[in-house]
Amino acid sequence: MVLAVYFGTRKPPDGGTPPTVRTAEGAKPEVLARGKYLFEHGSACIYCHSEHDTALWGWPVKPETAGAGQCFDSKTFGLPATVCAPNLTNTPEGLGRWTDEQIITAIREGLDWKGRPLDPMMPYEEFRNMSDEDVRAVVAYLRTLPPSSKTYPVPTADHLPPAPIVPRLTGPVAAVHRDDPGYGEYMAHIALCGHCHHSQEEHPRPFGGGGEFDGPAGREIAANLTSHPTGVTGRLTKEQFVGMFESWGTIEPTPSPTGPQKAIMPRLVFGGLTADDVRAIYDYIHAQPPVDSTPAVAAPGQKGDQPMGDK
Repeated sequence: MVLAVYFGTRKPPDGGTPPTVRTAEGAKPEVLARGKYLFEHGSACIYCHSEHDTALWGWPVKPETAGAGQCFDSKTFGLPATVCAPNLTNTPEGLGRWTDEQIITAIREGLDWKGRPLDPMMPYEEFRNMSDEDVRAVVAYLRTLPPSSKTYPVPTADHLPPAPIVPRLTGPVAAVHRDDPGYGEYMAHIALCGHCHHSQEEHPRPFGGGGEFDGPAGREIAANLTSHPTGVTGRLTKEQFVGMFESWGTIEPTPSPTGPQKAIMPRLVFGGLTADDVRAIYDYIHAQPPVDSTPAVAAPGQKGDQPMGDK
């Protein structure tokens, strides 16, 4: 499983003379700070759109590749074909010639600059909840990433859906702030909690876990996050839940003596969430209907042996 895919070819958006590469000039410091927080932690963009050192605990991002993309090979990640998360940096090979609106449409509606649908492994069905304020902050921050000239293969049509899996947005998406009652739900959406942790049934049970995800360390299983005694928010108090996230932020990326480590759950990335955001997410998930399910550990012979998202 992979959380992001190709945004489309890097030809000029108008099909003709390449426009000037755009910049974030004029963006306010607080807007760039919010965009950086969402890119690096709140929405985990950096996790799929950067290369990682999988031999180190926590899979730290290789700093020189931040936002420059990476490919996920089909064998390691259990995909029907190799999938590439594109270069998001502000260069001709990245998003430099895309308008802000084109990038926003890709993030929230799953369409590239030509109107072609993206693979739904790019979680636009969750990012469609991202407010206009926040998505513009992310775009502004993308314009500041260190430049990269990396390019990736164009996906073939048979690997793309015929249309986005969610309807187009019909109007503005209002801002949701930390003191708003719906902030926990908002953060759970844009932090992709349900993208991995909803149960994988025909009618998914919110945050019921059980989804299986392959990676370099074998198979990981998404934890049940609900308030049932078998779920994470059922076993942990709010402050214990916060402490779990804070502990991820202190992981030392030291060499692992046993080879690649489990990290489909981006612990180092989400370890940078603020305590207030984690509390809001806990409150929202804890209030959802409890699900009685304890995801099984990995199958015999697999290295992953603990539900992802658990402590």
